[in-house]
Amino acid sequence: IPAARSYHQQITGVPSGFAFVVDDFGFDGRDADGALLMTGGPGYDAHVLRDGTFDPAWAGTAQLTEQVRQASAAAADQPVRWVFAERAAAEAMSKLLAANRISGIDVVTVPAAG
Repeated sequence: IPAARSYHQQITGVPSGFAFVVDDFGFDGRDADGALLMTGGPGYDAHVLRDGTFDPAWAGTAQLTEQVRQASAAAADQPVRWVFAERAAAEAMSKLLAANRISGIDVVTVPAAG
């Protein structure tokens, strides 16, 4: 998806084909402050329900849940930042983390450029 690739590069500064591997998990990059980065480009908000959670019928919800578990385990005590292009998606991710009792992942919104 071109928008996702463009957003990945906007946030990480590297093309979407690159990964920053920590303990066999591929993060999207590392921020200048040392935080390990994951990106969620435009389009995730289409899968957010009225209650502000990701739609459990959407296959991506299970995939995101597994990704956050793996990212949290791989990062250990290193900071992780999940950056979403859309506020609704960032808020849904925060709810997903809380529902799964996963801590240590900072969720922020940075709008897509252009």
